[in-house]
Amino acid sequence: MSTVVIRTAKVEDYPRIVELNEASVVETSPMDHDRLVTLNALAQIHWVAEVDGCVEAFLLAMQKGSTYESVNFEWFDARYDNFLYIDRIVVAEGCRQRGVASQMYEKLFLEAARLGVDFICAEINVEPPNQISMDFHRKYRFEEVGSQSVQEGTKRVSLQRARVK
Repeated sequence: MSTVVIRTAKVEDYPRIVELNEASVVETSPMDHDRLVTLNALAQIHWVAEVDGCVEAFLLAMQKGSTYESVNFEWFDARYDNFLYIDRIVVAEGCRQRGVASQMYEKLFLEAARLGVDFICAEINVEPPNQISMDFHRKYRFEEVGSQSVQEGTKRVSLQRARVK
């Protein structure tokens, strides 16, 4: 069994985080080193998951009140008073279906409860479809509360939220 350690991201993790993001850019969005530095400064949560000592996943989440400029974040910001927005979670191809994302989400829900947050919000691609993400989020009781076209109409996303216990 692999050992998974979830911890706050460090600057020395950034090259690996950028590499992981690039491998999943179809499901997320582009992010170079400079963009990651900006997102880190805006993030309430920026974690990595080490699997057997190697960074194999990361998660970035912003809290209500952030100055993050994203049409999806802004959609939630206009409608909810108290939330964490998952900007992106990426797990290395070789570590998928091994519980890494689940462990990160379990910790995220605990942290959201500690912060007194009402909802965790995210968007999931529906065009092109990301059925794996849709199924994963359903396990955590995410429900669609809206949808919108993004990236000049090349993507359509389902805007979803899950109540924090």
